Amino acid sequence: MNEKLKKQIAAFTKDEISGSVELAAQALGIMWKFFLNSTPEVIRRDLKNLALTLIKAQPSMAAVINMVNRVAMLAERSETLVRVETLDEALQQIEVSFSRDIEQAVALAAFHLRSYKRIATYSRSRLVEETLIEMLDSGYNPEIYLSEARPGLEGLKLAENLIEVGFSPTICVDACLPELLKQADCLIVGADAVTGDKFCNKIGTGMLCHVARDARIPVFVIISKDKYLGGELESYFHIKEYPTQGVFDKRFQGAAIFNTLFEWNSNELITSFIGQDIFDPDFSGGIDFEPRVAKVLKGSKIDI
Repeated sequence: MNEKLKKQIAAFTKDEISGSVELAAQALGIMWKFFLNSTPEVIRRDLKNLALTLIKAQPSMAAVINMVNRVAMLAERSETLVRVETLDEALQQIEVSFSRDIEQAVALAAFHLRSYKRIATYSRSRLVEETLIEMLDSGYNPEIYLSEARPGLEGLKLAENLIEVGFSPTICVDACLPELLKQADCLIVGADAVTGDKFCNKIGTGMLCHVARDARIPVFVIISKDKYLGGELESYFHIKEYPTQGVFDKRFQGAAIFNTLFEWNSNELITSFIGQDIFDPDFSGGIDFEPRVAKVLKGSKIDI
C-alpha cells in the first residue's frame, strides 16, 4: 500500500465530523484508488487487510460497513480481477447507485416535512442537512433549532452550512436543547446505523427523544437504505470510546473520564423513519435483511 493511500486512511480514521454518508463515500474512494493502482494478485493478497482496516477505522458507521462489504464482494468476482476496466465500470455503478439512494431519501424526507414550521435537530447528518436545504429550495423556510453537539461540535458545522444557504438557525449549548425542543413542531435526526429494533446516533439523542415524546412532539429519523445493518454485518458494528482531548484538560488528570460519541436507542422512541422506509412491506428499495457478506469479512473478528 503506497504512502499516499496510507495518509488517506489515517485522515479517514481521525474524521469525527463527517456524517456516515460522507465517510462511506470516502471509503469507496480509498478502495477505488487501491484497486486501480494494484495488480489482481495484490488485490487478492491485501483486500482483506484493507477492508478490515476501513471498518475498524469507523466501526460506528453502518454506511461504511455496507460500502466496504459491497465493494469487497465486487472485487471478489473473478471477472473483475481479470480486467481493471471492468472493475472501474462496476465501481462507477456503485457510486451512482449510492448517490441516487441519497437523493431519493432527501427528496422524500423534504416532502414529508414540508408542513413543519419549527424543526429541531441535533448533531450533523448529511441527510438532515440536505433535506433542510431541499426544503428551502422548494420554498419552505422553517425555523431551525440546534445545539453545538459537543465534543466534536458538528452541530456548529451544520449551523454554519445552513447559514450559508439562507437559514437563520437558533443555536444553543447542548444542555439548552431539551428546553428549546419544546418550542419545535418536530425533532429530526440522522442515524449511523439501524437494525430491526434500534438505531444508533450521537450521544444525547435518546434524551431528546424522551423529551419530545413527553411533549408529544413527533420524532423522525432520516435514513437511506445504506444505514441498515442486517445479518452478520451487525456484528462488525462497534461503539468505541474516544480520547478525552478536547473534552477535559490536564487539570482532571486522574479522574475517570467517559467519552463516547454514539448510543443505541429503541425504535419505539421515534414516530417513524423517513427518507427510505426500509421497514415498510411495500418498500421496493432492495433491502436484503440477511445480506451476503464478502468472503474476506465472513467470520472475521473486528477488535476495537
